[in-house]
Amino acid sequence: MNIARLPESVEYKILTRQLFMADPDSKTLTSKVRKILETYNLPTPEELLEEVQTKDIWKKMFKNASNDYWENTWRQELASQSTMKYLQVQHLVVDDPHN
Repeated sequence: MNIARLPESVEYKILTRQLFMADPDSKTLTSKVRKILETYNLPTPEELLEEVQTKDIWKKMFKNASNDYWENTWRQELASQSTMKYLQVQHLVVDDPHN
């Protein structure tokens, strides 16, 4: 997102070129970013470049998406594994680990 906030920079131009030219299955930075955004159900890189968020909004959006993803993954594991039925979980706290 820092690069997206500098549309006149060389880095921005390289990033946009890679977004449009790189194969989605390649091992480039843009394809990896695309996969991460897709995993956490966030907007595509093109959408993020069109609507550039402030740093605080982006951090909050990514944190919420990340927490939702890991909470859903945790719930799926709890439901699918028979040995997890002995674990009593009142509420899942992804963002606040036990000390």
